[in-house]
Amino acid sequence: MSACNGYAVSVAEMRSFFCDEAVKYPEITSDGKIDTKQFLQASKSIVRMFDFFGRGMATVKYDVNGNIEKLEKKFNADPKRFKMLNDMIRSEVDDVTSTKQAIEALLWLKRALEYTRLVLRCLVDDHKSGRKTENLVPFCTMAYEQTLKRYHGWVVQKLCALSMRGVPWRKDFLKSLAYDREGMEDVVIIDMEEFLETLDANVVIVIKMYDDWGLNSDKTI
Repeated sequence: MSACNGYAVSVAEMRSFFCDEAVKYPEITSDGKIDTKQFLQASKSIVRMFDFFGRGMATVKYDVNGNIEKLEKKFNADPKRFKMLNDMIRSEVDDVTSTKQAIEALLWLKRALEYTRLVLRCLVDDHKSGRKTENLVPFCTMAYEQTLKRYHGWVVQKLCALSMRGVPWRKDFLKSLAYDREGMEDVVIIDMEEFLETLDANVVIVIKMYDDWGLNSDKTI
């Protein structure tokens, strides 16, 4: 059974940010496809979560927003044809005249989601181990080095390093995810771990898609 109650409720009734239906990534279909609209809706919610990090996620937030907008523009051009994210990307692969804008946008969004899930996974594992490390900068730095850093030039790397110094303390971040309620850390971690299951499943499919179709790039910005 879900850690959240599964019903549409107000923010006041939600046990944590992760109980909002809009936050949840879609279930993968039996043929390994992702619902585009639900995927983008959930990714927008990731942007909202970045707000709880304050200026610590400012650079990543800006990038994610821009890439979601590009993917939405492509999806809205033909919602029926592009109902599944896989089909939308495949359409650009097969179109020799395409600018490949959706391919590039999803590539960068994938990287940001890989970064996000690694930060959250560190939080979950650290909490479950009993350490409950308050300084989140090392988690954010490690996740950045493993996911995004290699694709950033020197200037962007410095901007990201500077912004990450502004991440809140662990207790403050978790309290924000519980909508400022006290004594909810264990609950938030349970909900976060459940959220990570669907996020992980979606990211794995996107990674496979890009690997199978040769869409990865080492180009830096």
